[in-house]
Amino acid sequence: MIYLDNSATTKPYPEALAAYTEVASKIWGNPSSLHSLGNQATRLLDASRRQIA
Repeated sequence: MIYLDNSATTKPYPEALAAYTEVASKIWGNPSSLHSLGNQATRLLDASRRQIA
């Protein structure tokens, strides 16, 4: 099957999906929250942004 509706959604790269699954199962806090899970999520988000920039 050829999927031509990429404006609706796009199949993620397997590597990206694996990375997301690993992180989402371990650090599922809201980065805007002040509790420890939120702090972990904030640190991970900040590190990811630095890596991409």
